[in-house]
Amino acid sequence: MGLAILSLSILLQFVAAGVAIWQVRLTGYRMAWGFLAAAITLMGVRRAITLVRTIFEDRTYALDPVAESVALLISLLVLLGVVLIGRMFREESESNKAALEAALEEAREANRMKSEFLANMSHELRTPLNAVIGFSELLESTVANDPDPKKVKNYGAIIGTSGRNLLRLINDLLDFAKIEAGRFTLSAAPFSLQQELANVESAFEYKARENDVTLKSVLADVDVFVDGDAVRLRQVIGNLMDNAIKFARGGAVTMTATSESLDGDRVRLIIRVADDGIGVPADRLQAIFDPFAQSDTSITRQYGGTGLGLPISRNLTNRMGGDITVESEEGKGSTFTATFVFKDLTAIRDKFTRMDIGPETARMKLNLDVLAVDDVESNLDIAESMLTEIGCRTHRAQSGEQAVRWMRDNRADLILMDLHMPVVDGIEAAKSIQSLGPDRAGVPIYAWTADVMSQDMLAASGVRWSGTIVKPSTTDAIYLAARRAAERRAV
Repeated sequence: MGLAILSLSILLQFVAAGVAIWQVRLTGYRMAWGFLAAAITLMGVRRAITLVRTIFEDRTYALDPVAESVALLISLLVLLGVVLIGRMFREESESNKAALEAALEEAREANRMKSEFLANMSHELRTPLNAVIGFSELLESTVANDPDPKKVKNYGAIIGTSGRNLLRLINDLLDFAKIEAGRFTLSAAPFSLQQELANVESAFEYKARENDVTLKSVLADVDVFVDGDAVRLRQVIGNLMDNAIKFARGGAVTMTATSESLDGDRVRLIIRVADDGIGVPADRLQAIFDPFAQSDTSITRQYGGTGLGLPISRNLTNRMGGDITVESEEGKGSTFTATFVFKDLTAIRDKFTRMDIGPETARMKLNLDVLAVDDVESNLDIAESMLTEIGCRTHRAQSGEQAVRWMRDNRADLILMDLHMPVVDGIEAAKSIQSLGPDRAGVPIYAWTADVMSQDMLAASGVRWSGTIVKPSTTDAIYLAARRAAERRAV
């Protein structure tokens, strides 16, 4: 009886050792399972020696049935433990493998989306560039050989439209980069909600006619004066309107605006943009707010776009105390609702003049001396043309050193200062000018730059900047800066 129990105990120990070795293939953990298999094997070998001695050396070798039964039970428990631990490790290994495969699939999907985005972005950038370059050559040829005013005007309009489309794409990319880097900031200034909404509506009238879209608007209770970022408000609403008109060709788009008072002198603006276009599939309603994503890649090929507009717009509304939501039915249309929270200034709106709201439609001749500083001659040509149009005299400097020398002997009413110039950059030049004495230190200096990430650098520069004009510059931006300088001179 004792020999049988001993033999079974040894068998179980070797089986347990074999199972432990097999677990290496199933679960990994080579060192742990190898150590366990070696320990169990040594136990089995030791007991096998006892069995051999009992059988061949000393048949009278005493075997305690109780002790051997306990050893058998222990061997059985070791075998069960190896099996159970192996199962646990296998489940963990399979779970880790599944998680790894999911992570790899997610990474592959993200990489695929970014690849599609880059390919699409290349197309979106090259399309307006093709128009700008192509019609520039046609314009040059027309002016030289057949100066037809209608052709010149048409080519110029196409170049302008294509350039603005290209600028919008670049701005989307830069906004997204600033958001991702945590360097995006909002500005604040008083403005009229009703006026801004009317400006957005009028801006899309031409595009609506071009796409055979009936454009409607319902503005209720929006005669409110608020403090906030009017530019970003127009960007969000403009993005929603642009998408609606694009996807509702031959249909209708309705913009509805309402406001409601909140506690603490705050007001909530609610904008709904509804269209009867292609709609969004139910399973893609949240994906359209993800960067680089659109509801369908075929949408990109047919309608264009980068897939950044809605993610940026949602981020902007979140920063302005609101959000964007969507309701849509595929084939029947979509309704996007954007909310914003602003400080309500309606009670003191009389303190703000129209000058605070924006540039006038009819520009005055300002009769200012303006120093434009840039190492790129074409930028100076553009600035001089814009300044001449509003009655200003332009003085040009192509380096920071030239600007400082000119200001030592002359006085300007306004300085437009490029930041990135060789030898003496714009910041050092501005510091030198403001150190020339009280008379020169009071001259308004605007950072005139294409570097949209320069806010931190300007804040830490130690220069008293009057503002920033971002390139490519518009006549409105130049005029607003010059008009403020004219007001300052008149005080």
